[in-house]
Amino acid sequence: MRILLIEKDSKGAAEIKKGLEDMNFEVDIASENDKIFSAALDSSFDLILISSMVPAHGEVELFQALLQKDIHTPVLCFTETSPEAIFDLIGKFKTAFTSGESNRGAKIQFGPLVLDPVSHKVWRNQKEINLTPKEYTLLEYFIRHPNQILTRTMIANHVWNQNFDFFTNVIDVYINYLRRKLDQGYKTKLIHTVRGKGYILKEV
Repeated sequence: MRILLIEKDSKGAAEIKKGLEDMNFEVDIASENDKIFSAALDSSFDLILISSMVPAHGEVELFQALLQKDIHTPVLCFTETSPEAIFDLIGKFKTAFTSGESNRGAKIQFGPLVLDPVSHKVWRNQKEINLTPKEYTLLEYFIRHPNQILTRTMIANHVWNQNFDFFTNVIDVYINYLRRKLDQGYKTKLIHTVRGKGYILKEV
């Protein structure tokens, strides 16, 4: 899950970011006025967290911009940035998010793959596959967009963060990790390279 944190206090932002990343969330920070809107209008975020340090009129303008662009990313506003309040917020957010996932029907299936967004477990042909948090996040992105070409930019924006170095081969490395864990021992392969475009999850 990818989160945009809008927080003008750098220390508070760093503490919240660390707490969320410890819970396996991907977190980007926007603190400068000229970057807040462009970041928030990136539809690849799953949640936007807004600090009270952002002026109220700024929140209204942001909500209007999201509506105009037909972006329905959930927005959560918070008022305190003390360590205690931060971790209380994170705990409440995790509970709410988990509950929301449960209410949405839990498991997602694509062919022989089954993914549980609540427990973060994955199975192929009823055999559980052990994935790292990053591998799970990558697979969840694929399984929510089956039979669709995902470019390296799309993958980087959703699974990594704004500081991703596009000159590295990290994406290719993690794709290979997933392929070994998902496809090894099976005739039907699931993750395929689309030359010059990206990757796709499909049964072939």
